[in-house]
Amino acid sequence: MGKNNNIISPFQIGIMGFFLGNAFFVGMGNLNVIALVKQDAWISALMSIVICLIPLAIILYIINYQPDKNIIEKNKLIFGKWIGSIINIIMVLYIFIIFIILIWATTNFAIIIYLTDTPRPFIILLFLLVIIYTVIKGIETIARTNEILFFITITIIVIIIIGLYQYSDFYNVKPIMKDGIFPIIKGSLLYLAYSFPPLITLLMIPKKMVKNEKLFNKSLIGGFVFSIILIALVFYINVSIITANLFDLYRMPAYYVLKKINIADYIDNVENFLSLHWIIPLFVTMTMCLYCVSEYIKQTFKIKKEKYINLSIIVIALIAGIISNYLFKNGIASYVFMNNWFPYSISLIILIMLIITAITIYIKKKKANQEKNQDSDS
Repeated sequence: MGKNNNIISPFQIGIMGFFLGNAFFVGMGNLNVIALVKQDAWISALMSIVICLIPLAIILYIINYQPDKNIIEKNKLIFGKWIGSIINIIMVLYIFIIFIILIWATTNFAIIIYLTDTPRPFIILLFLLVIIYTVIKGIETIARTNEILFFITITIIVIIIIGLYQYSDFYNVKPIMKDGIFPIIKGSLLYLAYSFPPLITLLMIPKKMVKNEKLFNKSLIGGFVFSIILIALVFYINVSIITANLFDLYRMPAYYVLKKINIADYIDNVENFLSLHWIIPLFVTMTMCLYCVSEYIKQTFKIKKEKYINLSIIVIALIAGIISNYLFKNGIASYVFMNNWFPYSISLIILIMLIITAITIYIKKKKANQEKNQDSDS
Protein backbone atom coordinates (compact mmCIF):
# COMPACT_ATOMS: atom_id res chain seq x y z
CA MET A 1 0.00 0.00 0.00
CA GLY A 2 1.33 3.37 -0.97
CA LYS A 3 2.74 5.46 1.84
CA ASN A 4 1.21 8.67 0.55
CA ASN A 5 -2.12 7.05 -0.14
CA ASN A 6 -3.51 7.81 3.31
CA ILE A 7 -5.55 11.02 3.18
CA ILE A 8 -9.34 11.05 2.91
CA SER A 9 -12.05 13.71 3.16
CA PRO A 10 -14.92 14.09 5.66
CA PHE A 11 -17.38 13.53 2.81
CA GLN A 12 -15.73 10.18 2.08
CA ILE A 13 -16.06 9.26 5.76
CA GLY A 14 -19.76 10.05 5.54
CA ILE A 15 -20.05 7.81 2.48
CA MET A 16 -18.36 4.98 4.38
CA GLY A 17 -20.88 5.44 7.20
CA PHE A 18 -23.68 5.29 4.64
CA PHE A 19 -22.51 2.05 3.03
CA LEU A 20 -21.38 0.32 6.22
CA GLY A 21 -24.72 1.07 7.86
CA ASN A 22 -26.81 -0.96 5.41
CA ALA A 23 -24.51 -3.81 4.35
CA PHE A 24 -26.21 -6.47 6.50
CA PHE A 25 -29.65 -5.77 5.08
CA VAL A 26 -29.03 -7.41 1.70
CA GLY A 27 -31.07 -10.60 1.75
CA MET A 28 -30.57 -10.99 5.52
CA GLY A 29 -31.45 -8.17 7.91
CA ASN A 30 -34.32 -6.79 5.84
CA LEU A 31 -36.15 -10.12 5.83
CA ASN A 32 -35.65 -10.61 9.57
CA VAL A 33 -36.87 -7.15 10.54
CA ILE A 34 -39.95 -7.39 8.32
CA ALA A 35 -40.68 -10.90 9.62
CA LEU A 36 -40.63 -9.51 13.17
CA VAL A 37 -42.67 -6.31 12.82
CA LYS A 38 -44.44 -6.85 9.47
CA GLN A 39 -45.87 -3.67 7.95
CA ASP A 40 -44.34 -1.52 10.71
CA ALA A 41 -40.76 -2.33 9.63
CA TRP A 42 -40.28 1.16 8.19
CA ILE A 43 -41.38 2.71 11.50
CA SER A 44 -38.91 0.48 13.39
CA ALA A 45 -36.14 1.66 11.09
CA LEU A 46 -36.97 5.34 11.65
CA MET A 47 -37.26 4.81 15.40
CA SER A 48 -33.87 3.09 15.39
CA ILE A 49 -32.18 6.38 14.45
CA VAL A 50 -32.18 7.41 18.11
CA ILE A 51 -31.11 3.95 19.33
CA CYS A 52 -28.37 3.57 16.71
CA LEU A 53 -26.82 6.91 17.65
CA ILE A 54 -25.76 5.38 20.99
CA PRO A 55 -23.17 2.90 19.62
CA LEU A 56 -22.21 5.47 16.97
CA ALA A 57 -21.49 8.00 19.74
CA ILE A 58 -19.35 5.38 21.52
CA ILE A 59 -17.41 4.69 18.32
CA LEU A 60 -16.86 8.43 17.77
CA TYR A 61 -15.71 8.85 21.37
CA ILE A 62 -13.08 6.15 20.82
CA ILE A 63 -12.04 7.65 17.47
CA ASN A 64 -11.62 11.12 19.01
CA TYR A 65 -9.29 9.77 21.70
CA GLN A 66 -5.66 9.94 20.57
CA PRO A 67 -6.70 10.93 17.01
CA ASP A 68 -3.28 10.17 15.53
CA LYS A 69 -3.61 6.44 16.39
CA ASN A 70 -5.80 3.62 15.10
CA ILE A 71 -7.66 1.20 17.35
CA ILE A 72 -4.81 -1.34 17.41
CA GLU A 73 -2.50 1.25 18.96
CA LYS A 74 -5.21 2.70 21.18
CA ASN A 75 -6.15 -0.61 22.78
CA LYS A 76 -2.54 -1.22 23.83
CA LEU A 77 -2.38 2.32 25.21
CA ILE A 78 -5.71 2.02 27.05
CA PHE A 79 -5.46 -1.52 28.44
CA GLY A 80 -1.74 -2.20 28.39
CA LYS A 81 0.27 -4.39 26.03
CA TRP A 82 -1.08 -7.84 26.94
CA ILE A 83 -4.75 -7.12 27.57
CA GLY A 84 -4.76 -4.71 24.63
CA SER A 85 -3.32 -7.41 22.38
CA ILE A 86 -6.04 -9.87 23.45
CA ILE A 87 -8.75 -7.28 22.78
CA ASN A 88 -7.21 -6.56 19.38
CA ILE A 89 -7.31 -10.27 18.49
CA ILE A 90 -10.99 -10.52 19.48
CA MET A 91 -11.86 -7.39 17.52
CA VAL A 92 -9.99 -8.48 14.38
CA LEU A 93 -11.53 -11.96 14.54
CA TYR A 94 -14.93 -10.27 14.76
CA ILE A 95 -14.17 -8.17 11.66
CA PHE A 96 -12.90 -11.30 9.91
CA ILE A 97 -16.19 -13.06 10.70
CA ILE A 98 -18.11 -10.12 9.23
CA PHE A 99 -15.91 -10.39 6.14
CA ILE A 100 -16.68 -14.10 5.74
CA ILE A 101 -20.43 -13.63 6.26
CA LEU A 102 -20.56 -10.84 3.68
CA ILE A 103 -18.59 -12.86 1.11
CA TRP A 104 -21.20 -15.60 1.48
CA ALA A 105 -24.08 -13.09 1.27
CA THR A 106 -22.64 -11.44 -1.84
CA THR A 107 -22.01 -14.68 -3.71
CA ASN A 108 -25.40 -16.04 -2.66
CA PHE A 109 -27.08 -12.91 -3.99
CA ALA A 110 -25.11 -13.15 -7.24
CA ILE A 111 -25.99 -16.83 -7.70
CA ILE A 112 -29.70 -16.27 -7.12
CA ILE A 113 -29.99 -13.16 -9.29
CA TYR A 114 -27.29 -13.25 -11.94
CA LEU A 115 -25.23 -16.45 -12.15
CA THR A 116 -27.47 -19.39 -11.30
CA ASP A 117 -25.32 -22.09 -12.91
CA THR A 118 -21.92 -20.62 -12.02
CA PRO A 119 -19.82 -22.43 -9.35
CA ARG A 120 -19.70 -20.52 -6.07
CA PRO A 121 -15.85 -20.63 -5.76
CA PHE A 122 -15.51 -18.91 -9.15
CA ILE A 123 -17.87 -16.08 -8.10
CA ILE A 124 -16.03 -15.72 -4.78
CA LEU A 125 -12.74 -15.39 -6.62
CA LEU A 126 -14.11 -12.71 -8.95
CA PHE A 127 -15.25 -10.55 -6.05
CA LEU A 128 -12.06 -11.11 -4.08
CA LEU A 129 -9.82 -10.09 -6.98
CA VAL A 130 -11.46 -6.66 -7.11
CA ILE A 131 -11.44 -6.27 -3.32
CA ILE A 132 -7.78 -7.32 -3.04
CA TYR A 133 -6.72 -4.87 -5.75
CA THR A 134 -8.61 -2.01 -4.05
CA VAL A 135 -7.12 -2.71 -0.62
CA ILE A 136 -3.60 -3.00 -2.01
CA LYS A 137 -3.97 0.51 -3.45
CA GLY A 138 -4.59 1.95 0.03
CA ILE A 139 -7.27 3.73 2.04
CA GLU A 140 -7.35 6.80 -0.20
CA THR A 141 -8.14 4.65 -3.23
CA ILE A 142 -10.78 2.82 -1.18
CA ALA A 143 -12.35 6.17 -0.22
CA ARG A 144 -12.30 7.52 -3.79
CA THR A 145 -13.81 4.31 -5.13
CA ASN A 146 -16.55 4.56 -2.50
CA GLU A 147 -17.25 8.13 -3.59
CA ILE A 148 -17.86 7.04 -7.19
CA LEU A 149 -20.00 4.11 -6.04
CA PHE A 150 -22.04 6.46 -3.85
CA PHE A 151 -23.14 8.61 -6.78
CA ILE A 152 -23.95 5.48 -8.81
CA THR A 153 -26.02 4.18 -5.89
CA ILE A 154 -27.94 7.44 -5.45
CA THR A 155 -28.70 7.53 -9.19
CA ILE A 156 -30.06 3.97 -9.06
CA ILE A 157 -32.14 4.73 -5.96
CA VAL A 158 -33.71 7.79 -7.63
CA ILE A 159 -34.62 5.64 -10.65
CA ILE A 160 -36.14 3.00 -8.36
CA ILE A 161 -38.22 5.54 -6.42
CA ILE A 162 -39.54 7.12 -9.61
CA GLY A 163 -40.23 3.72 -11.19
CA LEU A 164 -42.03 2.24 -8.18
CA TYR A 165 -43.99 5.27 -6.98
CA GLN A 166 -47.04 4.39 -9.08
CA TYR A 167 -47.26 0.89 -7.54
CA SER A 168 -46.99 1.99 -3.92
CA ASP A 169 -50.21 1.91 -1.91
CA PHE A 170 -50.37 3.19 1.67
CA TYR A 171 -53.27 0.82 2.30
CA ASN A 172 -50.80 -2.09 2.30
CA VAL A 173 -48.89 -0.73 5.32
CA LYS A 174 -52.02 -0.49 7.44
CA PRO A 175 -52.94 -1.05 10.20
CA ILE A 176 -50.08 0.90 11.73
CA MET A 177 -48.87 -0.32 15.14
CA LYS A 178 -51.56 -3.00 15.26
CA ASP A 179 -49.71 -4.85 18.05
CA GLY A 180 -48.60 -1.74 19.92
CA ILE A 181 -45.23 -0.06 20.35
CA PHE A 182 -43.21 -2.91 21.89
CA PRO A 183 -42.77 -5.01 18.71
CA ILE A 184 -41.60 -1.85 16.93
CA ILE A 185 -39.04 -1.18 19.67
CA LYS A 186 -37.88 -4.79 19.42
CA GLY A 187 -37.56 -4.32 15.67
CA SER A 188 -35.48 -1.19 16.24
CA LEU A 189 -33.12 -3.14 18.50
CA LEU A 190 -32.84 -5.83 15.84
CA TYR A 191 -32.09 -3.10 13.30
CA LEU A 192 -29.39 -1.80 15.63
CA ALA A 193 -27.77 -5.26 15.79
CA TYR A 194 -27.43 -5.32 11.99
CA SER A 195 -26.50 -1.71 11.30
CA PHE A 196 -23.69 -0.75 13.69
CA PRO A 197 -21.23 -3.74 13.63
CA PRO A 198 -19.54 -2.85 10.30
CA LEU A 199 -18.89 0.66 11.64
CA ILE A 200 -16.12 -0.66 13.88
CA THR A 201 -13.93 -0.94 10.78
CA LEU A 202 -13.69 2.87 10.87
CA LEU A 203 -11.75 2.57 14.14
CA MET A 204 -8.79 1.46 12.05
CA ILE A 205 -8.62 4.90 10.40
CA PRO A 206 -6.82 7.48 12.58
CA LYS A 207 -8.80 10.70 12.69
CA LYS A 208 -5.66 12.63 11.73
CA MET A 209 -5.82 10.97 8.31
CA VAL A 210 -8.96 12.98 7.51
CA LYS A 211 -8.74 16.43 5.95
CA ASN A 212 -10.53 18.99 8.10
CA GLU A 213 -11.04 16.49 10.91
CA LYS A 214 -13.46 18.87 12.65
CA LEU A 215 -16.11 17.68 10.19
CA PHE A 216 -15.42 14.00 10.91
CA ASN A 217 -18.19 13.52 13.48
CA LYS A 218 -20.89 15.38 11.55
CA SER A 219 -20.02 13.60 8.30
CA LEU A 220 -20.12 10.12 9.83
CA ILE A 221 -23.37 10.78 11.70
CA GLY A 222 -24.95 12.26 8.58
CA GLY A 223 -23.93 9.32 6.38
CA PHE A 224 -25.10 6.74 8.90
CA VAL A 225 -28.47 8.42 9.53
CA PHE A 226 -28.97 8.71 5.76
CA SER A 227 -28.42 4.94 5.48
CA ILE A 228 -31.15 4.33 8.08
CA ILE A 229 -33.58 6.64 6.27
CA LEU A 230 -32.83 4.82 3.03
CA ILE A 231 -33.52 1.40 4.56
CA ALA A 232 -36.76 2.75 6.08
CA LEU A 233 -37.73 3.91 2.59
CA VAL A 234 -36.87 0.49 1.16
CA PHE A 235 -39.01 -1.19 3.83
CA TYR A 236 -41.93 1.13 3.08
CA ILE A 237 -41.72 0.70 -0.71
CA ASN A 238 -41.52 -3.09 -0.51
CA VAL A 239 -44.32 -3.47 2.02
CA SER A 240 -46.56 -0.93 0.30
CA ILE A 241 -46.26 -2.84 -2.99
CA ILE A 242 -46.39 -6.55 -2.10
CA THR A 243 -47.44 -6.37 1.60
CA ALA A 244 -45.49 -7.83 4.51
CA ASN A 245 -47.49 -11.09 4.47
CA LEU A 246 -46.23 -12.00 1.00
CA PHE A 247 -42.55 -11.49 1.83
CA ASP A 248 -42.09 -15.12 2.84
CA LEU A 249 -43.11 -16.27 -0.64
CA TYR A 250 -39.99 -14.86 -2.33
CA ARG A 251 -36.29 -15.59 -1.84
CA MET A 252 -35.47 -12.01 -2.82
CA PRO A 253 -38.67 -9.96 -2.37
CA ALA A 254 -36.92 -6.62 -3.00
CA TYR A 255 -35.65 -7.96 -6.33
CA TYR A 256 -39.15 -9.09 -7.26
CA VAL A 257 -40.43 -5.57 -6.61
CA LEU A 258 -37.80 -4.16 -8.99
CA LYS A 259 -39.25 -6.30 -11.78
CA LYS A 260 -42.23 -3.92 -11.86
CA ILE A 261 -40.04 -1.07 -13.14
CA ASN A 262 -40.38 -0.50 -16.85
CA ILE A 263 -38.11 2.01 -18.62
CA ALA A 264 -39.23 3.31 -22.02
CA ASP A 265 -41.27 0.10 -22.61
CA TYR A 266 -38.40 -1.70 -24.32
CA ILE A 267 -35.55 -2.23 -21.84
CA ASP A 268 -35.84 -5.78 -20.50
CA ASN A 269 -34.50 -7.10 -17.20
CA VAL A 270 -33.78 -3.59 -15.91
CA GLU A 271 -34.00 -5.04 -12.40
CA ASN A 272 -30.61 -6.71 -12.92
CA PHE A 273 -28.97 -3.31 -13.25
CA LEU A 274 -31.00 -1.66 -10.50
CA SER A 275 -30.20 -4.44 -8.03
CA LEU A 276 -26.54 -3.38 -8.13
CA HIS A 277 -27.35 -0.89 -5.39
CA TRP A 278 -27.52 -3.91 -3.04
CA ILE A 279 -24.13 -5.25 -4.12
CA ILE A 280 -22.28 -1.95 -3.63
CA PRO A 281 -22.62 -1.71 0.20
CA LEU A 282 -21.46 -5.32 0.45
CA PHE A 283 -18.41 -4.57 -1.68
CA VAL A 284 -17.52 -1.46 0.35
CA THR A 285 -17.90 -3.27 3.68
CA MET A 286 -15.86 -6.28 2.54
CA THR A 287 -13.13 -3.93 1.36
CA MET A 288 -13.03 -2.19 4.75
CA CYS A 289 -12.96 -5.55 6.56
CA LEU A 290 -10.01 -6.78 4.51
CA TYR A 291 -8.25 -3.44 5.02
CA CYS A 292 -8.67 -3.69 8.81
CA VAL A 293 -7.46 -7.28 9.09
CA SER A 294 -4.46 -6.60 6.83
CA GLU A 295 -3.54 -3.48 8.84
CA TYR A 296 -3.64 -5.55 12.03
CA ILE A 297 -1.33 -8.17 10.49
CA LYS A 298 1.02 -5.48 9.20
CA GLN A 299 1.28 -3.70 12.56
CA THR A 300 1.38 -6.79 14.74
CA PHE A 301 4.13 -8.49 12.80
CA LYS A 302 5.80 -5.18 11.83
CA ILE A 303 5.71 -5.92 8.11
CA LYS A 304 7.31 -3.07 6.17
CA LYS A 305 8.09 -4.47 2.73
CA GLU A 306 5.28 -3.75 0.32
CA LYS A 307 5.40 -7.17 -1.36
CA TYR A 308 4.88 -8.93 1.97
CA ILE A 309 2.03 -6.58 2.88
CA ASN A 310 0.36 -7.32 -0.44
CA LEU A 311 0.93 -11.04 0.05
CA SER A 312 -0.74 -10.90 3.47
CA ILE A 313 -3.77 -9.17 1.92
CA ILE A 314 -4.06 -11.90 -0.70
CA VAL A 315 -3.69 -14.72 1.85
CA ILE A 316 -6.28 -13.22 4.24
CA ALA A 317 -8.78 -12.77 1.41
CA LEU A 318 -8.31 -16.31 0.10
CA ILE A 319 -8.70 -17.85 3.58
CA ALA A 320 -11.92 -15.88 4.10
CA GLY A 321 -13.16 -16.92 0.65
CA ILE A 322 -12.48 -20.61 1.30
CA ILE A 323 -14.26 -20.52 4.67
CA SER A 324 -17.24 -18.64 3.21
CA ASN A 325 -17.71 -21.36 0.61
CA TYR A 326 -18.59 -23.78 3.43
CA LEU A 327 -20.22 -21.30 5.82
CA PHE A 328 -23.93 -22.06 5.30
CA LYS A 329 -25.45 -25.07 3.57
CA ASN A 330 -28.43 -23.05 2.36
CA GLY A 331 -30.40 -19.84 2.83
CA ILE A 332 -32.38 -21.28 5.74
CA ALA A 333 -29.18 -21.88 7.74
CA SER A 334 -28.05 -18.31 7.10
CA TYR A 335 -31.48 -17.00 8.13
CA VAL A 336 -31.37 -18.92 11.43
CA PHE A 337 -27.85 -17.67 12.16
CA MET A 338 -28.58 -14.03 11.30
CA ASN A 339 -31.90 -14.06 13.15
CA ASN A 340 -30.99 -16.02 16.30
CA TRP A 341 -27.21 -15.84 16.80
CA PHE A 342 -25.82 -12.74 15.19
CA PRO A 343 -27.99 -10.03 16.82
CA TYR A 344 -28.06 -11.43 20.34
CA SER A 345 -24.56 -12.81 20.73
CA ILE A 346 -21.99 -11.61 18.20
CA SER A 347 -23.27 -8.02 17.95
CA LEU A 348 -23.81 -7.84 21.69
CA ILE A 349 -20.24 -8.96 22.41
CA ILE A 350 -18.68 -6.23 20.29
CA LEU A 351 -21.06 -3.61 21.74
CA ILE A 352 -20.03 -4.55 25.28
CA MET A 353 -16.38 -4.37 24.25
CA LEU A 354 -16.89 -0.88 22.80
CA ILE A 355 -18.66 0.26 25.98
CA ILE A 356 -15.82 -1.05 28.17
CA THR A 357 -13.27 0.69 25.96
CA ALA A 358 -15.16 4.00 26.11
CA ILE A 359 -15.54 3.80 29.91
CA THR A 360 -11.83 3.03 30.31
CA ILE A 361 -10.94 6.03 28.11
CA TYR A 362 -13.22 8.24 30.21
CA ILE A 363 -11.57 7.08 33.44
CA LYS A 364 -8.08 7.62 32.00
CA LYS A 365 -8.94 11.10 30.76
CA LYS A 366 -10.53 12.04 34.08
CA LYS A 367 -7.51 10.76 36.01
CA ALA A 368 -5.15 12.64 33.70
CA ASN A 369 -7.12 15.88 34.21
CA GLN A 370 -7.05 15.44 37.99
CA GLU A 371 -3.28 14.93 37.96
CA LYS A 372 -2.90 17.97 35.71
CA ASN A 373 -5.00 20.10 38.08
CA GLN A 374 -2.97 18.91 41.09
CA ASP A 375 0.27 19.82 39.36
CA SER A 376 -1.05 23.29 38.48
CA ASP A 377 -2.23 23.87 42.07
CA SER A 378 1.14 22.87 43.47
